[in-house]
Amino acid sequence: MPGILAAVSGQFTKYLILGTVLPVAIFVTLGLVFGQPITPTSVPLVSGLQTLDKQWFTITVTATIVVLSGLLYNLNTPIIRLYEGYPWRGSAIGKWRIGQIQKRLNRATQLRDRIKTAIDILNKNQVDKNLVAQLQLRRTRVSVLTHSGLPSRSQILPTRLGNAIKAFEEYPYLQYGMDAITLWPRIVAVASKDYLTGIDDAKTSLDFFLNASFLSAMTSAVLLVAGLAFKRPFANDLTFIFWAVEVAGLAMASWLFYRSSISRAAAWGEMVKGTFDLYRWALLKQLGYSQKLVTRQSERDTWREISQQIIYQDPATRPPMPYEDTASDELVVVETTPPGIDLRVVYGTKKNLLGTTLNLVCQVTNLDTRKADDLVLRLKAKKGWDFVWGSASLRRNDATTNPPISSNMQFDLGSLDPKQQMEFKCNLMRVPVFAEGGQ
Repeated sequence: MPGILAAVSGQFTKYLILGTVLPVAIFVTLGLVFGQPITPTSVPLVSGLQTLDKQWFTITVTATIVVLSGLLYNLNTPIIRLYEGYPWRGSAIGKWRIGQIQKRLNRATQLRDRIKTAIDILNKNQVDKNLVAQLQLRRTRVSVLTHSGLPSRSQILPTRLGNAIKAFEEYPYLQYGMDAITLWPRIVAVASKDYLTGIDDAKTSLDFFLNASFLSAMTSAVLLVAGLAFKRPFANDLTFIFWAVEVAGLAMASWLFYRSSISRAAAWGEMVKGTFDLYRWALLKQLGYSQKLVTRQSERDTWREISQQIIYQDPATRPPMPYEDTASDELVVVETTPPGIDLRVVYGTKKNLLGTTLNLVCQVTNLDTRKADDLVLRLKAKKGWDFVWGSASLRRNDATTNPPISSNMQFDLGSLDPKQQMEFKCNLMRVPVFAEGGQ
């Protein structure tokens, strides 16, 4: 435990110094250097600093840096949200910016669809494959340029930084059905220390550039107000030029620091997305669930169920999702979307006279009031038995079809309305075992 605490303390100190204290120290120094020439000595703060000896001056400046660093650290979230555009997205300029981004996305989407139509026409008429390949590359580039760093259309924010952050916040839900905000404090508990260090380093880099941008803007504004209030920059042309360059230079630095923060946000986002990619299975186990999720859709349904359970507690119309697959030892397992649909699965088998073939009949009834979508039936045949290819059939509403096989001994049964029933049949065959070295 002491070792872990020391590691956490060391990482936090590194984060605080590089992300907050360093930019504060830089801009406090710049404020003193640039502010002194344009501020009269009659101002109490200036006269007080000038009367201090070197030791007390150093102590005072250090104390100021510490206080401002603590204030800036605690304002980290509001500052990020300010740069994302949340506080002003409902304003006239915020709505205009969102509208411009959505128009660009619409134009790019239309261009992408037109290129796809052109590719389909060229393929149909068997035109030169090189031309088709060039159009496909152009379509890919259009998709990357328009959708990279952008969230879904309804979640678009007025700034590039906001859209970059919102895009990776949506990633866990779009990919896996995981609510990122709800599950983030839990998944970091199972992630490795080295990986979390990488996330902290990426976030520290983002904070440095955002804090530097914010402090540049504040210093520029203070110098502008002080110069206009005390009129000292207007004493001669040289003083005015220096003052104007300082104000404009700091304003430009604020913009450049903000632009640099966008790429840092993207790097931070890749690390955050990687956390869900790499450690979601460890989180599932840590939460106590042991279901075997064999499809992406079943995984999404499970994580949505877990997220809803954490946020809203037990569902009002049905029991919570079980912690394990209760049918894990059964010959037949049926999964559905959403999980928790009340299904009755009844099956039976009959061997032929020689005991080499097993006829399986399985009836699936939807006892729930909700429709069961994306039904998947998995056979878990015992060792020595295998599925007879072409023997599967599905009877529903007096019509018999052959269900598609999505993977080895896994069948897609489609959907099943409330109070409806379907019947699945197939044959299993005993696999012959030959003596080792036999002819």
